[in-house]
Amino acid sequence: VIFGHTHRAGPLPGDDHAEWTVAESGTRLINDGAWVDEPIFSVGGPENPYWAGRGVMVEDDAAPRLERLVTVLGHPPRTD
Repeated sequence: VIFGHTHRAGPLPGDDHAEWTVAESGTRLINDGAWVDEPIFSVGGPENPYWAGRGVMVEDDAAPRLERLVTVLGHPPRTD
């Protein structure tokens, strides 16, 4: 299942894939995260799982995969 809007993209490297799988059915979840840049979520830069601008690549011969499409946003990263 591919979905978005919940802000936190995943699964990302280091995530527990069990947390992104429906236990009863084994259905895998993949979330592209947010597309609206909210500066509070930009702390730490593009490695932050809440950083806006990811998408999901769907190909015939591979599992869907999360891709970073935007790494530069219109404001400097917050440091607080």
